[in-house]
Amino acid sequence: MDRAIHKVDCRLPQPAGDGDRDMYKYVPYELIDSTFCLDNHNLREGTPCWVLLSKGKNKVPQLYQPARVLSSASASEDDRILVQYQKGSTYRVRRSHLKPVLEDASNVILVAAETNDYRRTAIIHTRPEDHFIEIGCDFGILVDSVVAASSLGVDKSEESITIARERYPSRSFLLGDVFEDDLEIPLKEKQPLVVAIDINGNRELPAVLKCIELVLPWHPHLIIVKSRALHAKLTEDGRNSTKIG
Repeated sequence: MDRAIHKVDCRLPQPAGDGDRDMYKYVPYELIDSTFCLDNHNLREGTPCWVLLSKGKNKVPQLYQPARVLSSASASEDDRILVQYQKGSTYRVRRSHLKPVLEDASNVILVAAETNDYRRTAIIHTRPEDHFIEIGCDFGILVDSVVAASSLGVDKSEESITIARERYPSRSFLLGDVFEDDLEIPLKEKQPLVVAIDINGNRELPAVLKCIELVLPWHPHLIIVKSRALHAKLTEDGRNSTKIG
């Protein structure tokens, strides 16, 4: 185990200090909608959302485009709501094919067990005005997929960073290990900030928690984590949110 993480226990990291105002809420992927009332059928005018594209019966709908609700509506799953896409065109979409965005999320950590859920969550809940950093970006797929003011991928694998730069030359990538290196990231220029973490492929739970601890001083308003172990811990504890006493 890495020297930098051998003393980490399994308590959920929180910012230094005693202020409840700065505490982060940990939420498993499956509970995002219910925790933040995103499954409520009432969508007010201007609500940002992602439109889902149906791929057939019994298949998970795919993300299509970001949009905003044009008029306030209370609809059943089968009713259609008028939305406007970013380029100005409008369309009536089934409520069940709209995924509201966490527009005002603050100090929230969303945890997914699977890569597809993790990437989907990051794409949906990263806002255009956010700056996005992914720790453990691998080949850069997610970094290229989010719609953000800026996107940066960080990975300790030189091969992964080389491939990411070749595939997505318009994106920024940084070779480095968040546990070992002093990463040169101009954080003052990157607010509001979303941080995504996907290091679980070769790291155990203590390392995932240590990584969260290391990025908390960056003051992200949203952290998205891919970790089966952390997801299982939250599920087993039966917690939507956790505060360290």
